[in-house]
Amino acid sequence: MKKMILPIITFVIALIVLAVTSYAWFTKRDEIPGFSQNTDGLRLEYEITKDTEKLITITDLAFFDYKNDTISDAEYQYFLDMALKYEVTLKNSCDYDFYVNITNNSINEYSPYVGLLVFSNEPDLSLYSSFNDLRNASLENNQISISARTSTNVIFYVFGVVSNEPENNDFLNLSYKLNVLFNVTTNSK
Repeated sequence: MKKMILPIITFVIALIVLAVTSYAWFTKRDEIPGFSQNTDGLRLEYEITKDTEKLITITDLAFFDYKNDTISDAEYQYFLDMALKYEVTLKNSCDYDFYVNITNNSINEYSPYVGLLVFSNEPDLSLYSSFNDLRNASLENNQISISARTSTNVIFYVFGVVSNEPENNDFLNLSYKLNVLFNVTTNSK
């Protein structure tokens, strides 16, 4: 019996060590969805039951000089070809109607960041001759109404913004985070 105690103790210790070390292999990891300039036909769906925040990684972002809250008219002619466009389906899973305010929380006025324009449907881009016209046509306060137990589509235009002249072009090769907050309210506009 004494000869069996040492192998049993060794086996139990090995089992405990194995259980403790293997736990790290099975911990939950949240992956941040991402997309790039080469992404084509991107469509995302979010189920909204309360305030929801989504963090998206973007690479190969086209940047525009952004001064005095506008993109220059000279650069705007390339905006439609270079900005990322994707469709988002927002689904109201609640039993009541609500408004969703779409907020871009990734704005940093002192370094390059991701800009966002939101539309309730596909805009006729030939009607706009400047970035200010296009921005004014986007959803007022990025607010959209969604009836109970229904869904609606919105169009996002995502682009890079350079508000201050950087010392070099290293910022062009970085990945950026688009932090979008879908804030739910039941009050009218």
